Amino acid sequence: MGTKLSSEATLAEQMRISCPSVREGLIALAAVGLIESKPGSGNYVRKGTPPVDTIGREAVLMLENESNCVEIMEYIMGAENESA
Repeated sequence: MGTKLSSEATLAEQMRISCPSVREGLIALAAVGLIESKPGSGNYVRKGTPPVDTIGREAVLMLENESNCVEIMEYIMGAENESA
């Protein structure tokens, strides 16, 4: 396991979006192998090589720390704030 991500509530507050939207973003990141969810413990950036066939190599390098994951989630979830 790699770096532990902030809690869903903290990420939601930082991004000014709802907790369910953060949860969806985390599920999407886990589905492509970028983060790992440990029930009762939290979400962690995965160590090792994610499936490069799913995402580009440059994207993998960008996602190596929490702040970059948060920025990408903000971009993905930005539409929620615009539509509210």
